[in-house]
Amino acid sequence: MTDLKLRFLLNSQEIFSKLAKNFICEKTKYYLRLKNNALSLSNNDKNAICNALLQSKFTFSLANLPCVILLYDFCDLAILEVSFNDADELKNFNLPSVIENLVLENITNNDSYALNNVALFGNPRFKFNYQNALKYAQNLANFSLQSPGVISAYDGIRCVLISLIKPLKATLNKFLAHKNTKSINELNFILMQNIAIMQSFGAIFDEKILNVFLSLLNNYTTNLNELAKKNYLCEYLQVQNIGVQSFAILERERSVLEDDCIAKSHELENILKEWVFVLHDDEFFYSSPLGKNELKSTLAPLFSRKINMFLTQIYSLNYESIGIKANELFVLASLFGSLYQSQKFAKFAKKLNNISINSNQIVKYKILNKAFNGAQMDDFKKQLSQNIAQSVKKLDKKNQKLYKKVDEIKEILKIYEEKGF
Repeated sequence: MTDLKLRFLLNSQEIFSKLAKNFICEKTKYYLRLKNNALSLSNNDKNAICNALLQSKFTFSLANLPCVILLYDFCDLAILEVSFNDADELKNFNLPSVIENLVLENITNNDSYALNNVALFGNPRFKFNYQNALKYAQNLANFSLQSPGVISAYDGIRCVLISLIKPLKATLNKFLAHKNTKSINELNFILMQNIAIMQSFGAIFDEKILNVFLSLLNNYTTNLNELAKKNYLCEYLQVQNIGVQSFAILERERSVLEDDCIAKSHELENILKEWVFVLHDDEFFYSSPLGKNELKSTLAPLFSRKINMFLTQIYSLNYESIGIKANELFVLASLFGSLYQSQKFAKFAKKLNNISINSNQIVKYKILNKAFNGAQMDDFKKQLSQNIAQSVKKLDKKNQKLYKKVDEIKEILKIYEEKGF
């Protein structure tokens, strides 16, 4: 006996009230697992790559044919399945008018509604109201992108970027008020968050428009990075009460950089106003053709490319670049990992953060070592050299641990890339 089925998408709001009162419900949790590069459904969460898919199953008969209605709460989806014993039954079947009125679409041959794809992407009919989402995104302190259904890459990325505007403005004001190492580092980090997203996922924007803003942010961040180094060195020398002949020159250089950053901060405020205007685009005017594609599958190959670039950077032994790239990838894993609904992204982000911290520590030691070059402080410089060697060894161990996580992350991203629609 051949198992033949017809599948129909139903009006979920109308069908739910009828089913809840008149039918017995069987609830099941499904987890999507990845094993040997293949997806499979399971009733336990071991090695799950998605949140649980809660299915409510209602069984009944229709013209003596077995039927089920499946409800998926989180994505507001209702599907009717009618099973047939042979092809003749299927050919002669007609839906009763009472049910036909609830049917939105025949999805028998639509793979978008296969259970695996529902778990991965949600409801393909999901309508995303970007302007409403903006109202929430721009006021949330800890924004987490968890797509309940298929939304465009352009909409999803802009939601994240708009959520960073308010903290960026607050951090910029904090820097202008204090101008110390802490406020500089905080501003540097949130600028880096914006730049990392724009560089990594910039293909979804119109290239000319994006490059204008990206160039301005990069120029400002370059100056801020130099100020951070000078500031760190000056503060260290003052706290440790260490005098070097070049301190006066160093302080003058720091002061010039600080004045330059303050002047450009006002330019940055104007840039942000224009950037907010772009992010509020409701007509896809500033989008590339790629921006209209589905969010999760569009970002997956771009995310994988960023991982490959970082792995290449590790072998360069340029610890400043390693720290920057690790930090950028940490931002992407933190902000977009929730999109792929796997705890592995949080663990991946944690390891990247450790690598970034260790790389930055090595850079700081090297800044001090360079500053004391030629000074009669042999014991101090010897200690610095030992610290650098220990930190490099520690970083190597953390890199080895990261490699184990990389393959897991890339496998998950590959699934979305291959199954995207």
